[in-house]
Amino acid sequence: YIMISRRANLEIEGINLPGHFIARHEDVYFDPFHKGRILTQGDCREILSKQNLPFDSKHLMLATPRQIFVRVLANLLYVYDLEEDAESHAKVESWIKALTAHSLIK
Repeated sequence: YIMISRRANLEIEGINLPGHFIARHEDVYFDPFHKGRILTQGDCREILSKQNLPFDSKHLMLATPRQIFVRVLANLLYVYDLEEDAESHAKVESWIKALTAHSLIK
């Protein structure tokens, strides 16, 4: 969504909602992993409540490119863990450590 929107001169931004990455265009939040379903702030609260997390406005802050990349790598880490692929897991884990060193990601 983000890359294609740029080619169309639209601004779609990633939102680093804990446990579920979402996107935003202007004041509209949507879920790129569930057919672009439009989300209200209440929907975002519900996503967080399923993880026993209280809603905080910081949860709707824009994700940096580095945060998005680390999030993708974390998903790969999870898959490699399930597949018991220790070599790939170790490689991706080292990349995450390099990208998050010195508190670059909050």
